[in-house]
Amino acid sequence: MIRIDEIYNNTFWPWIRKNIPGFRILACDPFGRSDPDSVITYGRDDAHEHNYIFFFDQEPIHLNIHMATFDRVREYTYDITHRHYPKLRGFGAICTSEKNSDNVD
Repeated sequence: MIRIDEIYNNTFWPWIRKNIPGFRILACDPFGRSDPDSVITYGRDDAHEHNYIFFFDQEPIHLNIHMATFDRVREYTYDITHRHYPKLRGFGAICTSEKNSDNVD
C-alpha cells in the first residue's frame, strides 16, 4: 500500500515543481496528524514562489480544532502572501477530499 506522504514526495511535488514552478506545497506529516507541528513544506530556492497549495487530508475539517493548523500554514506562507505583494491577499488554496461542508465552503 502506498502511503500518502509517498504520493506527495514522488507524485505531487515533482509534478508541481516541473509544471507550475512558482508554487509551494504544504501537507501534514505523518499522515493522520493535523496539529500545527505536523505541517511540512515543499518549496524551491531556484524559482520565485508566488502561490501555494495546502493538501489537508484530515477530515472532517473542524475550524475550532484545526484553526491553529491553518494559522501555521499562514506563518509558513507569509513571505508569499504579505512581503512580496503587500496589497494583494488570498494567495493559496486548500486541497481536501471533503465536500459538501460549510467549513470547506
